[in-house]
Amino acid sequence: MRIEKKKVKKWSLQELEARPDLTREQLFIECVKNMSKNGWEFSEMADWFNRQLHPDGRPKFLNQNGTAIRYQSCSRAYAASKKRPRKKTYKKVEKRPSVCDEHREFILSNLTYGRPAMEIFLELKEKHNFGYSYAAVTNFIRALKASEIEAKSKL
Repeated sequence: MRIEKKKVKKWSLQELEARPDLTREQLFIECVKNMSKNGWEFSEMADWFNRQLHPDGRPKFLNQNGTAIRYQSCSRAYAASKKRPRKKTYKKVEKRPSVCDEHREFILSNLTYGRPAMEIFLELKEKHNFGYSYAAVTNFIRALKASEIEAKSKL
């Protein structure tokens, strides 16, 4: 019992080569995709690609390292033709309140006087019983400066 092949739209290498939007790698993948739709085996594809020559006698299709096309190259290209690009989806993350939020005015006033973060941290620790790390203060200051820059750029 013979299996009938699906009728697939005819394609030609010349049509694909005429498309300026395709790189050599994309051209190779498109060829492999069309050949597989027409029922070609990967070994047949590799033989066909190796017979395709430029007018000056150089091979049209070579691997990235300059060697001849093999079965594995065709199977990888076929797998690449099946992959669909993923849509990037980003979850909106709600910002947690910082541990430094309750000391925002104190930190801002000290920053306007040009005090370094270490001095602000030490004063928070001594006078305000701040029980968190120096990194929490520096991250908060960095975020404040970034929001100031963003606010200025919007103006």
